[in-house]
Amino acid sequence: MNFFKKIINFFYAVFWEKSDLDTKKISYLEILRIKDYTDEYNEQLEKNYLDSVVVAREYEEVKNLLKSYKYTGGRHLSLEISKIYTGMIGDYFQGKSLKNTIIVAVPTHWRRWIWRGFDHMKIISQETAKNLDIRRISLLSTSYTPQQSKLSKKERLHNKKDAFKIKKSIKIPENVILIDDVISTGSTINECAKILKKHGVKKVYGFFLARN
Repeated sequence: MNFFKKIINFFYAVFWEKSDLDTKKISYLEILRIKDYTDEYNEQLEKNYLDSVVVAREYEEVKNLLKSYKYTGGRHLSLEISKIYTGMIGDYFQGKSLKNTIIVAVPTHWRRWIWRGFDHMKIISQETAKNLDIRRISLLSTSYTPQQSKLSKKERLHNKKDAFKIKKSIKIPENVILIDDVISTGSTINECAKILKKHGVKKVYGFFLARN
């Protein structure tokens, strides 16, 4: 770890409450309180391209876990967090075949994952795909946009418009399980689903650790 990264981690440790969800305590998250918000986002979004919006927890319940994972060197937590996604997806599909379905993570722009030191959702998508024994591919790329968390609700709704593209020379799957850490207005994930369906994907299912 370079000196600059150590300084960043020190300040996060000082100014952010330490996560109370260590590897032992995190296991309770596997007893999921899954909630389907599809109908709510059908009403909220001008046009919803997602076939499902499934969430494991409210943001306040897992915010320290997410901060520890994304910003303070908690990469080891990816194994435990991926179990949450595995549980959500397994519960939603109830043993149905996922033969023609792949997992895709909402892409993080390279500037952000270089700053963190790793692409947090790529790692989780890899572990989740392994758990479910299905394929995972990096199907989408993204242009750089202002951080959603720093914008107003109105700004967030338009910030990600046309920000995503399908990568060339990749076979388009029939169905996609699209995963991200947090959903708020739904604009980010909906833009991803929009571009996927535009290129021939039939069904796009959204799964999230938290809703803010």
